[in-house]
Amino acid sequence: MKCAYNKCKFNGEVEKDEAVILNKKYYHAECLKEKQNKEEIRKIYLEYINPAETMKLLNSAISNLVDVKKIDSNFLLFVVQQVIKKKMKINSPMGLHYYINNQNIKELWQLAQMKAQKQTINLENIKSDEVIFEYKPQNNSNWGKITR
Repeated sequence: MKCAYNKCKFNGEVEKDEAVILNKKYYHAECLKEKQNKEEIRKIYLEYINPAETMKLLNSAISNLVDVKKIDSNFLLFVVQQVIKKKMKINSPMGLHYYINNQNIKELWQLAQMKAQKQTINLENIKSDEVIFEYKPQNNSNWGKITR
């Protein structure tokens, strides 16, 4: 099957059993997630940052960051959310280039990634009887020599 995402990073071919179907179109899971992230970035940007922004400029900035500079679309979505949350000034979609290199945002992203990873760890698979700790006190004769 052919992946319906025009910027597919997997040479456009998707196996039917691995494909995710949306509106009768087949996608790789990663391609669909990237497409949805781009749509969400556009929606958020137009709703909260600048409703009068031209779609051509916005699409160009998003495409440049995600497709050319290979910035993860999840990270770009996080950056846009942080710009809004922290009420940072952004005059143009091209200003997103500045914020993806912001050290504070990168640290927040790493923290969010660690929290997400921590939640996915399943502690139920660890059995308490597998690990046995033993303590063997040593007969320390050095104290006897010190006190003499």
